[in-house]
Amino acid sequence: TNAPGATTYDLGGNAAFDPLATYDPEQYGFVGGVDGGIAVARDQIIGRSGDDVLYGDRSGHATADYISGQRGADMMYGGLGDDIYVFDDRNDQAIEAAGGGHDAVILTRNASVYKVGTSSIEDVYTLRDQDTSISGSAGRNRLYGNIGNDKLRGGAGDDDLFGGAGNDELDGGADHDRLYGGVGDDRLTGEAGDDILDGGAGRDVMRGGDGKDLLISYDADGLIDGGHNIDTIYLDRSTATADIFVDISYTSSFNANNSPILELFDGTRLVNIETLQIASGSGSDLLRGGAYADQISGGDGNDVIEGMDGDDLIYGGNGDDIIQGGNGIDKIDGSRGFDWIDAGAGDDIVTSNDPDLMLIGGAGKDTLALNRSQFSDAQIVDLSLQEQAGVIVTLADGTQITGFETINYSAGSGDDIITLGAGSDRLTGGKGFDILSGGNGNDVISGGADDDIIYGGGGRDKISGDGGADTLYGGLGEDTFQFKVGHVQGDIIADFEGAGVATGDRLEFSGYGPGATLTYNNATQLWTIATADNSIQNSFQILNVTALSSADYIIL
Repeated sequence: TNAPGATTYDLGGNAAFDPLATYDPEQYGFVGGVDGGIAVARDQIIGRSGDDVLYGDRSGHATADYISGQRGADMMYGGLGDDIYVFDDRNDQAIEAAGGGHDAVILTRNASVYKVGTSSIEDVYTLRDQDTSISGSAGRNRLYGNIGNDKLRGGAGDDDLFGGAGNDELDGGADHDRLYGGVGDDRLTGEAGDDILDGGAGRDVMRGGDGKDLLISYDADGLIDGGHNIDTIYLDRSTATADIFVDISYTSSFNANNSPILELFDGTRLVNIETLQIASGSGSDLLRGGAYADQISGGDGNDVIEGMDGDDLIYGGNGDDIIQGGNGIDKIDGSRGFDWIDAGAGDDIVTSNDPDLMLIGGAGKDTLALNRSQFSDAQIVDLSLQEQAGVIVTLADGTQITGFETINYSAGSGDDIITLGAGSDRLTGGKGFDILSGGNGNDVISGGADDDIIYGGGGRDKISGDGGADTLYGGLGEDTFQFKVGHVQGDIIADFEGAGVATGDRLEFSGYGPGATLTYNNATQLWTIATADNSIQNSFQILNVTALSSADYIIL
C-alpha cells in the first residue's frame, strides 16, 4: 500500500526484498510498489511467516524504515536512517552498518535469546512479560526491560538501562551510565565511569563501582555500595512519618574488605558512601552529614540538622529546626518555622523567609538574605549593630541576628527605617515610606514602591529610587544613581558630585533606547530624560548641579 511519502510491503512465505532490485509484485504478494525502486520515506516492510531477508534501503538514502520479519528466522538490513526492527522470532537478526542512524529493536516473542548482528543498534525494547536478557553494544545504548526478571548489560558507552517491573539485574559496564531499576528488588551495578543508579521501589542492591557515582534509594532494607572514589547517596524518605536518624559520619561495622558499613534507621546499609543527600519526612529527625559536600532537606517536623565538614546545602523545611552548618562554605535555608541557625565556620550564606529564633553567622565572611516582603508592620532595624562582637540585633518580628558581614534585606509594606552595616549589602525597601541607609560598604539600595529617602553612606553605592518620588543621597564615595524607564518622575538627587570628574558620581539610565536625550530646563530647574520620539519624558531634579558633562551620565 502507498501513503503520501511512504510505502508498505507485505510479504508471505520465504522471501527476499531489496528496493534496488526489480521485482514482480505479484510474485511476492506485494500491494503497490516503490517510487523508482527506492523507498524514500519511512517504509513499512512486513515479512509474515517464513525465513525472510529484508532490506530497508541500500541506495545511500537516509530513510527511516519499519521492518518486521514476523514468524520465521529473518535477516533485516535497515541501511541509513533511524530504523525500527521488530523481532517476532528468537532467530531474527538485525544488521546495521556503523553510522547508519539511531536504530531500535523491539522484542515481542517470549524467547530468551536474541541476536543483534552488529554493534550499531542503539535501543532495545522488550514487550515480553517473561524474563529477558539483553546485552548492548560498544556504543551508547538504551535497553528497556518489561514485566519479568530481566538482565540488562550496557557494555561500553554511556548507556541508559530501564529494568521495569520485576527483580531485575542491570549492569552499566564501562563509561557513564544511568540505571533505573523500577519496581522490584533489583541489583544495579555501575562498574567504571561516573554513574547514576536509581533503584526505584523495592529492596535494591546497588554497587557504584569505580567513578564518582550517585546512588538513589527510595525504600528500606537495601544495600548501597558506592565503590571507589567519592560517591553520593540520595535517600528519598519524604514519605516517612516516623523519626529518622542518619549520621553518615558514623560507622556501625565493617565488611569483608574492611570497608565501614553504616546501617540506617530503616535497615538500609551504606558502604563506601562519602556524600549524603537526603529528603526526610514528617517526623522529628536527626540528620548529620560527613566530610564532603552534603545536601540535606529536613521536610516536615522539628528537625536537628548538622552539616559537619564540607560545603553543604541545607534546607530546614517546615517545622522548628535546629541547624548547624559546621565547617565549609555552606548554604542554609531555614524555610518555614521558627528556626535556630548557626552557620559555623566558613563563608556561609543563610536565607531566612520567616521569623526565626536565632541567626548566627559564626566564623568567616557570612551573608544573610532576609526576606521580609510579606510583612506589613513597620520595622526599625539597625543591622550595623550585629557586626559588633557579642551584640544581637532583634527585628520587629522577633528574629535575632548576630555575626553576619553582608546582609541582603527585602523590607515589607510598612514604613520602615533600615540601616545597613559595614559590608557590601543589598537593601530593597518594598512598599511604604521607607528611610534606607547604607553603611561603609559598596551597597545596592532600591527604594521599592512609594516615596522613599535613601542614604548611600560610604563606599561605591548603587542607588535607585524605583517607584514614587524619592530623595536620594549618595554620601561619601563614587556613587551611581540608577534610573529605569518609568521610575524617574519626581526624584530628587540631593548631593550629586560629578561635575565632569571621571572619578565622581554618575547617572545611569536604562530602557530609553537609542537616541534618548538628557536636557535641563532653567525655568523649572528640572532635568528631563526622553526617548528619541519623545513618547516617554521623565523629569527629576539635581539640587546642586545645573550642568553635566558626558562623563557624568550614561544612557544604556
